[in-house]
Amino acid sequence: MNFIYSLDYFLLTKATNKLIKTINKNDEYEVLKFSLIEDDFNQIWDSINTFSLFENKKIVLVRDCWFVNEEKVTLHKSFNLEKLEAMLKNANPETILIFTLNSDKFSKKLKIAKTINQLMQVEKLELMSEQTIIKYITTFFAKANVNLDRKLATYIYQNLPNDMQVINNELNKLVNLSQPLTCEVIKNNLTRYLENDIFEISNCFIKNDIDGFLKLYKQYLLLNDDLFGLIGLIGANVSFIRDVKILRMTRKSSSEIATILNAHPYRIKLAISNNSSKISQLNDKIEVLYKIHKSILNGKFEVSVLPEYEFVKNMRQEV
Repeated sequence: MNFIYSLDYFLLTKATNKLIKTINKNDEYEVLKFSLIEDDFNQIWDSINTFSLFENKKIVLVRDCWFVNEEKVTLHKSFNLEKLEAMLKNANPETILIFTLNSDKFSKKLKIAKTINQLMQVEKLELMSEQTIIKYITTFFAKANVNLDRKLATYIYQNLPNDMQVINNELNKLVNLSQPLTCEVIKNNLTRYLENDIFEISNCFIKNDIDGFLKLYKQYLLLNDDLFGLIGLIGANVSFIRDVKILRMTRKSSSEIATILNAHPYRIKLAISNNSSKISQLNDKIEVLYKIHKSILNGKFEVSVLPEYEFVKNMRQEV
C-alpha cells in the first residue's frame, strides 16, 4: 500500500502513473480510480473489498486524501474515518491500494496520519529546485532537437510559476514554434504567465471581486484561448498564497518562506500582499477550481459558458 503526496500536481501524477505501470506491467490488474471529494466512499469500500468481475487483481487509486492533514477540505458526505481505518487494517490482499494527495502537508499529530505511516509506504515528492527545472527545460528542448541555451531556459523558468504541469504544457507549445526562440518570442508566447497578471486574476477570485475577475478572465481568454491553462494558473497561485499564509502564521520571515517554498522573493511579496483571506476560504477556492477542471474534462460543462457561471456563482455565495 502506497501513499504519495506532493504540492506539484504534475510530479504527483507522473509518479503515480509510473508506479501503476510498474505494478501492472503484465496487464494483470484491473485499475480503478476514485476521489474522496467526488466519489461515494461506500463505492470505494466495495471496490477495495470485493473481487474483480474479471477475476483480475485490482489496483485502486484514491485521490484527494485530505484526511492526513489539518486543512479543512470538505470530503464527500459519505466519507467515514473509522471505516477507512478498518479498511486499511483489513485490506484485501488481492488489491493494491495507492492513496495520493496534492499537498505538501502530512500531519505529525493526527491519529489517522500515524496509522497511514504505519500501514502504508509514504512518499513525499518535493518541488523541483530552480536548477533542476532549468535543466529539465534544456533537456526537454534537446530531446526535440531544438537549440536552447541556458540563458533562454532561465528566462522561461523566471516567467512561469513553479508548477510542472504549467511548465510542461508551455514547453510543448514553445518547442513547436516555427520561428527561432529568442527572449522576445518567448515573452510573446508566455505573456499570460507573468506574475503580476496571474496574481491579479487570482486576487480578484479570492476577494470575490466579480467585475474585476470577469474583465481579466475575458481578456485572458480573448488573447490566449486557454481555459485549462488559466484554471491551472489560478489554482497554483491560490495554493501558493495559502501556503505563504500558513508559513507567515508560524512567524517565518519572507526569506525563510522563499527558501521553504523554493520560490522567488518577488512571488512571496505578491502573496503576502493578499493578507485578508482566511486559509479555509482559500481551501474552498481550490476545491471549486478542482471541480470546474474535472467537470470540463468529464464533459459536464459547456466550456464557453458554464465555467464562467461557476466562478461567478462561487464569488456571489461568499460575498
